[in-house]
Amino acid sequence: AAKFCNFDSNEFNIVIVGTIQARKGQDIFSNIACELESYKNIKIHFVGNIAEKFRGNEIVSQINGINNNLFIFHGHKDNALDYIHAADLCILASRSEAFPRTIAEYMFYGKPIISSRVAGADEMIINKESGLLFDIDDHESLIKQIDFIYKHYDEAMLFGRNAKKRYQENYSAIQQEENFFNILNIIESNK
Repeated sequence: AAKFCNFDSNEFNIVIVGTIQARKGQDIFSNIACELESYKNIKIHFVGNIAEKFRGNEIVSQINGINNNLFIFHGHKDNALDYIHAADLCILASRSEAFPRTIAEYMFYGKPIISSRVAGADEMIINKESGLLFDIDDHESLIKQIDFIYKHYDEAMLFGRNAKKRYQENYSAIQQEENFFNILNIIESNK
């Protein structure tokens, strides 16, 4: 998958999947770009459409104005899951979500995950066990967590394995089907 996505295997590839817009929090990367530039081999890949109505173009311009060698905007990709599969680290920086499906996709692939404490994320990810959580818009915390994953990648891979196991136990199609039938049985037994 790394070659399919044109990722350089000598780089530490961070993937952020989601529509580029203010609600999704990608603009936080313009605030931590200087710190990220100190890592010689980091690349940050944004995969998703640009939402013009929701400041998407502004965010892309702001980030591209900082460093074109650090950030790559791929736009919409039908094969977004290949980008997740090829990633060394996946991040969700959203300010607002109901149930972050992207986190479930990251978990499915067993990737190290960093996520904002957006609704649902703190239920899906157990902090310091199946990923790392940071408060919404907390730039310092996000950079510290990226630094931790970068410097302690063996432990980060353990987070990824734990995330995959948690996905299988709680969010897989098989588990969802079982949960659905359990709910139906409870409803039937209460009639």
